[in-house]
Amino acid sequence: MMAEPRRAAAEEVSAETKAQAGQAFARGMKQYQAKEYAKAIVEFENGYKLIPQPVFLYNIAQAHRLSGESEKALLMYRRYLRESPSAPNRSEVEERISALEQQLGPAYYSTLYVPPGAESMTEPAPAGLVRGSRSKQAVWPIALGVVGGAVVVGVAVGLGVYFGTRSTQANVFEPVTP
Repeated sequence: MMAEPRRAAAEEVSAETKAQAGQAFARGMKQYQAKEYAKAIVEFENGYKLIPQPVFLYNIAQAHRLSGESEKALLMYRRYLRESPSAPNRSEVEERISALEQQLGPAYYSTLYVPPGAESMTEPAPAGLVRGSRSKQAVWPIALGVVGGAVVVGVAVGLGVYFGTRSTQANVFEPVTP
């Protein structure tokens, strides 16, 4: 799975990179213990960029949860389990996921929109792609695209039928080439 190549890649990093990731982890833990969760998240994300170890994802999820960002915590816990399927704390994380899902309720799932490739932890979603922000104006281009596509397909089928059933015999009124 994905966890194995990541683990192998982490073993091949330089000592300097390991030291930098360790320092980011230590700074993150210091911020976390001081309840400076936003700063801790930044440090853990920096460490994860250097060495993509699932422990960083778990710590990011914890910081989001404790800072009241339940949606982000839920996403990070799930990502942690995806990247560490045999995590020793799997049952605890699954319980936290369940609690967060209950806390967020069905309204969260009915309005959630995640654009393709939006798993990046560092870039915010573009304006207009934030949960619950789809307007009626955004539906018109989609509807026009669907109708336009149907017209194109209809014309193509019609031309196919016309040319497919047309007689191949020479017409008397067509010029003959020498």
